[in-house]
Amino acid sequence: MVGFVQSDRLCLVGVFLLSVAIYGSHVVLINLSKDKHGQVTFNSASVVLMTEFSKVAYLTEVLWTQEKAVVSLRRKDSSGTWSQLPVDVISWLPFCVPAVLYSFNNNLVVYIQHYTDPATFQVLSNMRVPVTALLYRLLIKRKISRRRQAALLLLTIVGVCCSYSAIQTKTREGDLVGKDGADVGDAISQRESMQQHLSVVGLLLILVYCFISGLAGVYTELIMKKRVKTSIHLQNIQLYTFGMAFNLLGYWTTAETGASFFSGYSKWTILIIVTQAANGVIVSFVLKYSGNLVRLLILSCATVVTTFVSHILFGLSLNLSFYCGLLLLFPALFLFELG
Repeated sequence: MVGFVQSDRLCLVGVFLLSVAIYGSHVVLINLSKDKHGQVTFNSASVVLMTEFSKVAYLTEVLWTQEKAVVSLRRKDSSGTWSQLPVDVISWLPFCVPAVLYSFNNNLVVYIQHYTDPATFQVLSNMRVPVTALLYRLLIKRKISRRRQAALLLLTIVGVCCSYSAIQTKTREGDLVGKDGADVGDAISQRESMQQHLSVVGLLLILVYCFISGLAGVYTELIMKKRVKTSIHLQNIQLYTFGMAFNLLGYWTTAETGASFFSGYSKWTILIIVTQAANGVIVSFVLKYSGNLVRLLILSCATVVTTFVSHILFGLSLNLSFYCGLLLLFPALFLFELG
């Protein structure tokens, strides 16, 4: 039993670290996908649609495997199989709301990269922590302790420091070229240095992104935990099916005339799809069996990953104000979790 518990804990730690790495590398991979002019070459709705399709394909295989196990072993419990998938509209409708929110945000995060650099975006996106906490208070009626109120104040200061720092540096000395099929080393050799930059439009878009992220997370946790006995695989199928539908609509409305569905794809784009599909499944488990607090911890730890990788790959120059904001992030997270 002890060995099983230790193995289970190691598995949870591994999943946690994997999710942190994926979240932290997301905006970095998007920047690696940019062309020599610093523009994202792929259609964001196309990429998100392929991500949602990958999730559904994986979960379909899982459900078919479980279905075969039920038949071969003649088990009476058929939970988590295709036979338990709800067919009534009422059971599907609640998943429509988070699907719309996630679809919008997944496309927005790509668009935001035109107005900021990866590290600045990742640090400012930590405003999802206080926003989600406030939504918890309003929607789930949970009180916020004084320690967590102090953490929210520190996180607000972090956002102000990073915003002020980045707005002062509106230009970049260079950017990652990220040519199609080029190695990272080849792309890095074509840039000099990347400075922090953030436009007013970028800041406003990040605020919208943080609000929608918090709302989607809280609402998803509510509907998943409300149906505790329903298999998480079936719930994910419902959620991601709506996601496919909305992103297909988004692609039809944004696709350029004559451009193919996979136009602008590169090896970095494929990596984005694979990692985001895996992380979507991981986060759904976190929301149903743990909660948004663990998700917030993952998002905050991802800040360190993004900053470190951006410094190594992009030669990102960080000034004193940025470091002050980053240092304040850690006691803020500590107080938030302690509270």
